[in-house]
Amino acid sequence: MKIFLSHSSQDKKIIRRIRDDLKSHGHEPWFDEEDIPYGGSITNHVSKGLENSEVVLVFLSHNSVLSNWVKTEWQLQFFDQVNKGLVLIIPVLLEECSIPKLLQDKRYADFRDKESYETNLANLLRSLQKIENNNKPVTSLATNVFEYTKELLDELEDEFIAFPVHKRLPIVGTLKRIPRSGKKIRLERLRQTVKPRSIYDHILSVAYLADCLLPHVEHGISPDDYSELARIIAFHELNEVVLGDIPSYTNLSNKKRNSSRIYAERSLRSVPPDKREKIANELIWLFLSEKQRESMETVLKYLSEPRLPLTVFFKMLDKIDPIVATWRYLHCYRGKLGNSPMEFLKKMKDFFENPDVRNYLTANRISNDIFELVTTLQNRTLAFEYYNSANCFSDQQKLFKLPSKVIIDIIEGCPLFFTPMKN
Repeated sequence: MKIFLSHSSQDKKIIRRIRDDLKSHGHEPWFDEEDIPYGGSITNHVSKGLENSEVVLVFLSHNSVLSNWVKTEWQLQFFDQVNKGLVLIIPVLLEECSIPKLLQDKRYADFRDKESYETNLANLLRSLQKIENNNKPVTSLATNVFEYTKELLDELEDEFIAFPVHKRLPIVGTLKRIPRSGKKIRLERLRQTVKPRSIYDHILSVAYLADCLLPHVEHGISPDDYSELARIIAFHELNEVVLGDIPSYTNLSNKKRNSSRIYAERSLRSVPPDKREKIANELIWLFLSEKQRESMETVLKYLSEPRLPLTVFFKMLDKIDPIVATWRYLHCYRGKLGNSPMEFLKKMKDFFENPDVRNYLTANRISNDIFELVTTLQNRTLAFEYYNSANCFSDQQKLFKLPSKVIIDIIEGCPLFFTPMKN
């Protein structure tokens, strides 16, 4: 963002430091000693600098206030641009001084405490990032939860975590590499090679499941809030970039911990899930851009309200997805699991028996349509029939409250995103 630095020449030492920090964070500060050539017209170059700037930082000190800067010819032009909405002004208070009347109604950045420079800079950078985000046009063409979620994940592609002695840890790239541990551990025991799906797959699968169910069940969510549902879905697993996918219904040996990349699972399990996720989210938040920080804060606020319709519906989807994924495997690997899928289904029995899903539906009074869907998906006999005949739902469509086409779309409409195979 282009930023005009209005200051007294006697304050150049601190202004140079701020200028350098603005540059290092991708901004383009206009600074007179750099941008006005020797022999150049100060008035003309200042006017041009103002015209090209989106924000003006007015640095206030005894020096600047006493210099009568508001009476100069270019300052009149400056305030004319402010009044027309062509530029945004942010006063920056360098020390205790008399604030000009024209600026008294504006919120200022506070740099008075010289010992808190880094904190002051962080606050200023955050304000500038908010301004930059608000000035960007809304270009989303998404029309459903899946597309919204995919857009949010695409925006996160450039986000990363960087520790002092390690390379960058790309957030989305890591989500694509970390396997869903419950599936991976069970799939490793199969004689056939079946690739594990990733956390990234889980995120998109939940989003796709939302689109399938929203038109057909009661949920109390306005279409205007579908983008917020997508935000929750996209951000809810970011903590697993740090924690890994710690399963809630799977016992792990040391070998299983290593194969699932949950190396610290034993010590992490000693911390309550809510607490460890909070700590991990706060760590990740530190490395996010301002826009993504705001999204994460919004998501965490939603998730802190367990009775909110958005939260209830999301958690329902999140709990249903593992059993949906088992059926997606049956569809993807139809005819590739040997003569019978029985070995696969036995390995996946915990997903068919996990009572947590139906307990959540009962506790939150989720509609009978969803309860019936879960009961259907947790039927191993029906899963066996589905593997042998893709038409089994169509043949039994009168047995379900949800249209059979919806159930088929839930299982077959979204491809599996696998973790990369090791060479």
